Order: sequence, then C-alpha cells, then structure tokens
Amino acid sequence: MKRIALAFIYTILTFLYYGIHPQSSALYACLFLVLFLQSMEDIRFLQISDKHMIALAFISLLLCREERLPFTAVLSGSLFISSILYGLYRITNGKAIGGADIRFLFLTGSFLGLYHSVRCLLYACLFALLYSLKAAGKGKELPFIPFLSLGVYLVLLLK
Repeated sequence: MKRIALAFIYTILTFLYYGIHPQSSALYACLFLVLFLQSMEDIRFLQISDKHMIALAFISLLLCREERLPFTAVLSGSLFISSILYGLYRITNGKAIGGADIRFLFLTGSFLGLYHSVRCLLYACLFALLYSLKAAGKGKELPFIPFLSLGVYLVLLLK
C-alpha cells in the first residue's frame, strides 16, 4: 500500500512538473493508480474485475470532460481500435486477445482519441513483443493489460 501511495504522489509531481493543472494531475494520478491495479490483476489472474473496469470508465468520463474533447474524437477513439480487436476476438474465438483488452482500449480510447489510441496500441505491441522474445515461454498466455497501461502512460507523457 505504501508503494501505491508513493506512485500516486510521484505521478502528481511528474505532471505538475510538466505544467499540468493540479486538478488534472490528481485525475491522472487516479488513472495511473487504476492502470497499475489492473496490470497487477492481469498479471496474477489473467483477467480484470468489473470494479476496476467501472473505475476506469468513471475516470475516462471525467478526463473527457476535463479535456473538453469533442464527441467525434471520443467516439472515433473508442470505437475504431476496439472494433478491429473485437473482430480479431471473434475470428480467433478469444485465443488471440481477451475481452478485457478490448474493453480497456475502448475506455482509454475515449480520452486518448484515435491517433493516440493507435500509438498506445503500437507501443503495447512493441513492448509485448520484446517481452515475449526475452522472457515468456512458448504456449503461455501473455497478460496484455500491463503493456497497454505502459502504452497509455507513454502516450500521455509524450503528448
């Protein structure tokens, strides 16, 4: 719990350093806390609980409001990537990607927008590829939410 609190404070200080409003910094810190918790849950259990998805949905709505994103940007960011991944999910019967990954990208895409959602997915795929080449065994399921979370963090930091 102490590590989570330190990570929360570090995130707020990082965004304050880069000139993001304190209210937004607290919101981003909450986002990163939820992303961290989802990543840990995906690593341990290879699934994400609904309570963490609901928390992410609530934070996504607040970020959309805070950033004053137009409805078309929210819709395109949410639907485009998640629709493609849902098609992949249906074709492979859930063996290539999980339902939580699709929901995660739908929710984060709402405040990232289409361009940044694609960047997030590319970062995540790159990190997952590097990880699988280095550490993962053949035939093991790979938790993808940690890589997606890292992609969201990088996109927001490099925005």
